[in-house]
Amino acid sequence: MSQDILIREANTNDRDQILTVVRDAFAPEPVAEIVEALWNDSAMAAEFVAEIGSDIIGYCGFSKITLAPALPGAHLQLSPVAVAPDQQRKGIGATLLTKAIKAIRRDGASLIAVLGHAEYYPRFGFSPAEKQGVFWGDRKVGDALQIIDCQGALDGARREITMHPAFEAAG
Repeated sequence: MSQDILIREANTNDRDQILTVVRDAFAPEPVAEIVEALWNDSAMAAEFVAEIGSDIIGYCGFSKITLAPALPGAHLQLSPVAVAPDQQRKGIGATLLTKAIKAIRRDGASLIAVLGHAEYYPRFGFSPAEKQGVFWGDRKVGDALQIIDCQGALDGARREITMHPAFEAAG
């Protein structure tokens, strides 16, 4: 990354630029609409942006999920991670994700889940959820559902994740 990139917490003034980045990164998938649904329901627990100057070029959000039986601390889902198409493959997403996960862990989260590419997310500490007894209801998503057990609290007991209805509808 040759440009000076600032990673910071997002705020409501960033939302228009965030939606542009998410739409551009995921077109034609309706991921921006999921983000808006999460905002409308106050379901985002934490959000981070990557910025060059005053331009937001990357975004990641962590929404609240339910884990049953629960663990102490927050249960979060990482989604989405988006980088503007002209800024992809420069390490921006990886830097954004590394710093965001560090902040989430520091703030006391017990579990972070992601539904995504099984080959990409392990470099950030994620591992297959089902192998740790965590499932997304009766859906068969294999290693695409991954988690970070932030506090080492998982004990092998079966646990079920319930995501925000916007994800449930998309899944």
